[in-house]
Amino acid sequence: MTQKAKYVSVGLLLAVCCLLGQASALKLDSGMTRRMLETPTTATAGAAGSQSASASAIATNIAGQGQATTAAQATGAGATTFGASQAQGQIDTCFSGPNENLSVCRTLAPNVRASECTDVPPDDRYTCTQQAKDFGKCDSDFIFVGSYCLSSCGRCGDGCNDDDAPSDGTACDASKCDTDAYKQEPTCLKTCGRCSVASA
Repeated sequence: MTQKAKYVSVGLLLAVCCLLGQASALKLDSGMTRRMLETPTTATAGAAGSQSASASAIATNIAGQGQATTAAQATGAGATTFGASQAQGQIDTCFSGPNENLSVCRTLAPNVRASECTDVPPDDRYTCTQQAKDFGKCDSDFIFVGSYCLSSCGRCGDGCNDDDAPSDGTACDASKCDTDAYKQEPTCLKTCGRCSVASA
């Protein structure tokens, strides 16, 4: 690993630790309305490569609605990229490299992915088409909990609904979205903001 790649790796670890630390502190006070309104919206990104490197990070908080995105790309030997986005208490991270030629990394806080009919894969190993059609992973928790591959999995427009109600026969309840019962299968996706009402 090159010296630049080491610095990028350390930068990612520090950024993620900082974000997770903030999220942990928030969780302790999650019952307080005031604290929930102060949920941090942050974005950080970095890139290193022997030929080129670019990174951007955008975090906005308008009318209490936080949105965060990052994009990074590097080329050449030791190409390494990272990104971390946090909005509304949800965190998305990405790390790629060091690679010999190209490294690309993009993050979107889950609420941003669901605001449009996006098709963002959970990592850079496989595309959404592969995850949905080749592997049949749309109903796996690592896909639906983070609102990944919405377009490929048919979870936009009319496909964004609460058809799959809880197995216990109760109505969808937004306060239960982070419980194990709601994360084991694609339950109450519309109520939980894990699909997009925007058309494909």
